[in-house]
Formats: sequence, C-alpha cells, structure tokens
Amino acid sequence: MSKEVHYLKKGFDELGISPKTIEKDLEVSQSFVSNILNGKKAIGGSVAVRLHELYGIELYWLLTGKGNKIKNNKKVIEDYNVVNNENGDNSSILENAIKQQAKDLKELRFELKVLSSISTKAFELLFENFDMETLDTEAIENQVRSELNSEQ
Repeated sequence: MSKEVHYLKKGFDELGISPKTIEKDLEVSQSFVSNILNGKKAIGGSVAVRLHELYGIELYWLLTGKGNKIKNNKKVIEDYNVVNNENGDNSSILENAIKQQAKDLKELRFELKVLSSISTKAFELLFENFDMETLDTEAIENQVRSELNSEQ
C-alpha cells in the first residue's frame, strides 16, 4: 500500500465501520475486504450497491472517492423543525430549504450521469483486458460537467 491511506480504508475508519464488520455483513473473506480497503482490488458495482444498502454510503463516493460519503440533510431537517415549532413568517427558511434541495438534486444528477458514464466505460473496457487504471474517472466527470452545462 502506498504512503497515502486509500480513501476507502480512511472513509470506513471515519464512519466507525471496521473491516470485521464489513466481512461479516458482506459474508466475504478477510483478504477480500483488505484488498478492497487498501485499493488492491476494485470495489465493483455489486459490492458498492451492497455497502450502500447496508450502511447508506453514497455509491458515487464508494466508486470514485469523491463527493459526500453520506448525504447530509441535517440542515433541511433543522429548518423543517423550526418552521413547525415557531409562529410567524418562515418563508425565508423554507426558501433556503428549497434552494438547498435544488442544489442537492443538481449534484445528484451530476453524480448519476458520471456513474452511468463510468459503468459504460467499464463495460467497454471489459472487452479490452480490463485494467482499472485505464478508467479515468476525472475525465468522465469533466465530460459530464461539460454536457450538463451545455444543456442549460
């Protein structure tokens, strides 16, 4: 493993999810989990989906190491509670909550398009001696960002 801790290992440590827990929950071997957490083995779509289902970790982060590990809607929930517990004009709070949700949806749309492009590219690479190093996720992100900007 390189000097830099792989994002998956660091991320799971930050979330308090141990390799033993992952092994047990996924019903896989210690070496399988170790190889994934240390970046020696690609996480793969089915494992990423299972980790998302088990722990609520975002697929985009699992596959790329970018974005939020877990979506944080705490601010929206706080605003909702304020609106329901106070009298008076709460329009600015609601407006901010709506703006945040719109921003989150825009980010989600971007992440979905990137994941779709990554899976398409990975599928194409399967027919060319698949090598994870060949999968340039940053180039895919830039292409999707460009496409989304041209749509607006």
